[in-house]
This record gives sequence, structure tokens and C-alpha cells, in this order.
Amino acid sequence: MINTIYTPSSNFNLYDRKLVDLMSLKANSVRPVLSIKFELKGLDIVSCKIEKNIIKVSKNFTYEKFESLIEKSTDYAFLNNFTENLKIERLKEADFKFFNQEINIKFNKEKMLVVNQVKDLKSRRIISELMIIANLYCSRYFIANGLPGIFRSQKKSNNLETSIIDEDPPFCFHRKVSPVDVSTRPEPHNGLGIESYMQITSPIRRFFDSINMWQISYFITEGKALYDEKEIQKMLTTMLPQVATVREKSKKVFKLWILRYLEQIRAQNISGYIYASLKDKYIIFFNELNFFESIAKEKCRNLYEKDDFIELSFDFVDIQNLELVNLRD
Repeated sequence: MINTIYTPSSNFNLYDRKLVDLMSLKANSVRPVLSIKFELKGLDIVSCKIEKNIIKVSKNFTYEKFESLIEKSTDYAFLNNFTENLKIERLKEADFKFFNQEINIKFNKEKMLVVNQVKDLKSRRIISELMIIANLYCSRYFIANGLPGIFRSQKKSNNLETSIIDEDPPFCFHRKVSPVDVSTRPEPHNGLGIESYMQITSPIRRFFDSINMWQISYFITEGKALYDEKEIQKMLTTMLPQVATVREKSKKVFKLWILRYLEQIRAQNISGYIYASLKDKYIIFFNELNFFESIAKEKCRNLYEKDDFIELSFDFVDIQNLELVNLRD
């Protein structure tokens, strides 16, 4: 396992469950942490310090609970303004200005699958932007100290095509996107709009984050690297193919549960939008369920262009082969 894979029934964890519990920032628990402390002047960052600390977590919040407290606390209200400004400034240089809302699927109290759009909350933006700024400043720390690490970069998508579909909620297609590169080289991440980037904020669910965190933690304590560049490069050579495999597994797991949901509600109709028109088939994005499917053009009575709306029917769901059988317009 390289990354944790999430499902409505149970997770395929990167680490053993007992270890996950020991690392998680649980309420009333004492935990060793990596702290990133910013000195601010207004909304501008003046300086940054990264250090190891021991903390006691006082309370855990859900996104919804945190959302309800933002306007009641001057500290949380400031975090809201600070991260909103971070996002505005970052997006000035970013290739991607618009992102689709996430879809989650889970069991309700009656053990029935339900599909929901993840709410576009201020609390989610606060956490997201704080994670991005933490990852950015950790990458700067690695560069400044000549510390080998695992960086993520993305070249500018010079031929980027973006279509915004006026649905409820609206969503977009990004086409001709430059691929994300994972390597030991710190380079700009044009998708996010920052000059260097690494992932370090999710060591419980991403193994590369763990490696970066072990590296910086050891350096803070010992004043030298835990891994040299050759060792990290060897890890990458071994594990990068597995990253692609895990990504594909995650997509299949998500599609499996979406198809089980369609089976549960006995659906025989589904609608979406044309993402791409290939020689003999269309690639369709089902925006309400957040998955892609292809349909042979010979199964369609009508001709479609990119971004066209399409309504389809099917005979039944084939769970074993992860497909909608006899899909047609």
C-alpha cells in the first residue's frame, strides 16, 4: 500500500489500525507533532519557523461544527480571512481557477447507500489552504537546507481548455492538462500557482508524506538528513508504479460503490455530459455521481459534441465487470 483507499464499508489503510490510532490527533491525547509557525503582519507572512513539539489535543471538530464557530470566534474569523486571501493570491498564478465539488458515498443509519455532494464550506477552504501553505513552506525549508525530499510539480498547461457547465452546482472540464510530476527536483506547481510544492500534511494516509516528515523531523533533531538523494530516488523508482496502481484501484473502488448504489435504487436511466468524442466512442462524465464511462457511437442514435448533454438508459448493472450493460442514448 502507498496510499489509504477509502470505501463506505471500511478503509484499506496505509498503516495498521492500531498505529493509525496512535498517530491520529485525537481529543484528550498527547501527540508528537511537526509545527509550522507563521509570524504575520496583517494578512502577510513575515517569517516562518518549523519545529517539533508535543501537544495535547483539546477537541476534535467536524467541518460542519467548525463552520458554525467561524463567526463566533475572532481567531477562527481571522483564519477565514487569512486563508481566503491566500487562495485569492495563489489563484492569480494558478492554471486552475475552478474545481468541481466532491461526491461522497456512504451508508446511512438504515445501512442504505447514499450519495451526497460535499458542501462547499468555508471550513473546508480554511483547512485546504492551510495544508497547501504548509506544504509550500516545507518545500522551501527542504530547498533552503539542501535536504533531499519528494516534490510534486506541474508544468504550465499552455494549451489548457476549460469548459464550465451551468448545472446545479456548476462543474468544469479541464482538457489538455500537463501531468503532475513526482521527483526529487523542486520545480513550480503551475496547477496550484506556487513556485515549489511537496506533500507532507497527510503522513497517515500517504506514504510519500511519511517519508518527507521523517526526513524533516530527523533533520530538526540531528542536523543532518535521514535519507540521501540516492535513497529517496531508489524509493521513488520502486514506488511510483504503485502510485499509479493505487490511483486506478481507488477509481475502481469508487465506481464499484456508485454502481452498487445504482443497483440499490434500481436505476435504468442516467444522464451526463460528453467529455470527449473519440473515433468510435464517446467518453461521458456523469456529474451527479462523479464517474466516467464510455459508450460505443454505434449505440447512439444521435451525434454529440464535447460538452453536450446526453441521456442514457441501460439494462442492468454488471458489478463484476464494473459496467452498465447495453448502455444507449
